[in-house]
Formats: sequence, C-alpha cells, structure tokens
Amino acid sequence: MKLLNAFAEQVKDLGKLKRVWLTSFCIDIEFIETYLLPAVLGAEIPRTRMDYEALQLVLNEQGIDFRVFCDRRFIGADQNKRTALPVHGIAPGNSAQEARRGISEDSLFHAKVIYLEGAQGRVLGTGSANLTLSGWGRNQEVFHFVPVQSLALYQSLKAFFQAVFDNVG
Repeated sequence: MKLLNAFAEQVKDLGKLKRVWLTSFCIDIEFIETYLLPAVLGAEIPRTRMDYEALQLVLNEQGIDFRVFCDRRFIGADQNKRTALPVHGIAPGNSAQEARRGISEDSLFHAKVIYLEGAQGRVLGTGSANLTLSGWGRNQEVFHFVPVQSLALYQSLKAFFQAVFDNVG
C-alpha cells in the first residue's frame, strides 16, 4: 500500500513519537490496529490476539498519545476492536459556535487529517483517503504529508484540533 509506506516513512523520520492523531469521515478500526499502529511502533503486522495485546503494551510503554476521531455516525459498532486505542465520535452541530458557522447536527465530519509529532518535528498529512483498507489500499485517493515548520501552520493545526477536542469533550 503506497499510502501506508508514505505514512511509515513520515513516522520513521520523526524519531521518538509523542502524538499520532488521526481524523476521518469513517474508520475501520481493524485497519488502524492492523496496519497503522504497527507502522507507528515499528512492529510486524499482528496475526494473533496476543500480538495485538503486545502492540498495546508497547504503545503504553512508549507513552504515545494515539487517538482516532471520526463522525460518530460512522464508527461501526460491528467492527472487531482488539486494542484500547481511543476512538472519539465527532458530533457536528454540538455547540452554539458551530451553529453560528452553519454547522448543524445534519452536517458530516469529513476531515481526513493526520498529525504526527515526534522528537524530530511535526508533520501534517491530509487528503481524500478515509482510515479504511479501501481508502488506503484499493481506491484512487490523494494524500500528502508536509512538515509543520511555520508558526501559522502550527497555529492552524492547533485551532483545528482544539475544535475537535471541544466537540468530543
């Protein structure tokens, strides 16, 4: 998967990771746990339940803040979740501020943003791919990673994620 390779390269270049924040319209938690989490930890693709538990243990030991955000209506209760990765459901139209900007409960949370922060810097990834196997491996999607080097870009990212965190409480 070309996008997975690009993601792994960004992770590798950042050194010891502090944060991995992923947003998507819809998610496939099995895809995230099977492909993205091992890329973050420099591990092999898990095969057994114990492999997933080992990944969770390493994630905890390294203290990486790994979070997933998606539209609350598209989390998919039928998905087989094998780790304790936090998945936060965004509820558009959840605040008076969003209502003033024309965002209602009928709106969709559609942002596809990856924020990586490590000892060697910060990276922003954005594009059209949802956090699913189809989005990262089958569909023709656009995704691009850029280093966060300017204060303006960092402040924009901070404002975006502050709104996301405010929404989920």
